[in-house]
Amino acid sequence: EWVDQALAILEEAIKVQILNDGSHISRSPFTALQVLKLLLEVRNALQAGDWTVPESLQDAVERMVPAIKFFRYGDRHFGLFHGALGGDLAFIDAVLAQAAVRGKKISELPDGQFEKAVLGRSLVMMDCGPKRAHHAPLAFEMAHGKDRIFVNCGSSDTNLQWRDVLAGPAAHNGLMIDTEYAQSGYRVLDSLREDGEDYCFMQATHDGFVRTHGVLHKRSLYLSEDGYDLRGEDVIMAESAGGGPLQPKVVNVRFHIHPRVLVSLTADGQSALLRLPGGVGWRFHQVGGYRLLLEESVYAGDLNIMPRKSKQLIIESAIARDQGDMVLRWALRREGV
Repeated sequence: EWVDQALAILEEAIKVQILNDGSHISRSPFTALQVLKLLLEVRNALQAGDWTVPESLQDAVERMVPAIKFFRYGDRHFGLFHGALGGDLAFIDAVLAQAAVRGKKISELPDGQFEKAVLGRSLVMMDCGPKRAHHAPLAFEMAHGKDRIFVNCGSSDTNLQWRDVLAGPAAHNGLMIDTEYAQSGYRVLDSLREDGEDYCFMQATHDGFVRTHGVLHKRSLYLSEDGYDLRGEDVIMAESAGGGPLQPKVVNVRFHIHPRVLVSLTADGQSALLRLPGGVGWRFHQVGGYRLLLEESVYAGDLNIMPRKSKQLIIESAIARDQGDMVLRWALRREGV
């Protein structure tokens, strides 16, 4: 009776927590990995006791493995979304090996609301879903091979003060208006993905600024076939006619850079040069903003390590009600190709 009762409770928990595409409701790859580990332990205990493993449990395991692998980059660590750290490689490998599931590689999580483009040696991941552990609407990350370029700042599993700071929008590769931000959540109103013969295009819009500023934010990302050309566009548009800020509001688009990447502004102040650990150079350029800033940042993506100093690029601009939609365009291209 006790086993039957426990399995009934487990089945209900699976229905609530594990989405159809295998994502965990937390939208965190590390939380998903922990849940998978628990399910595998239950499965092992049932098999050891010669008990039938429920189909719901085995189905959850088979759905979760591809969704967890979705978040692994070229360095085999996790993307830094919603409280996840890069993770312990040995632990990640051990849990996935124990699952013994050969799930196919996937490029999107429609229920978890993440999109991923992998072209050439470049990977771009975009968060197209609601607030969970972190307040990070339409944040994205980019890596090339085993080198991370644009990263969210991460989290802390030992320091609550750092954890709160790193959960805010300023710690992510996103857009902010002023320093205030609605903390009650946001909705992603629509999202679009196109996979062409020589590109991948991702786009989404969120309403996180409607209550405070009366505007929507739409972000578009384009990655070329060879992975050497990432283009982005951030548009702020009034939710309705006559809406939008009354007074000019400062707008910042942030690009946090991994501490192993060297970055410097060019003389014109509108572009920057990035050099990856292996010596490969990339150029970042923006159009539409008042200026491009290079400022201090922190990186807390490593397991059990305090935040490290890093850098961030910031496109700074401003918007007022009478100017119409504001469009900020930016690109990152590899040099010498």
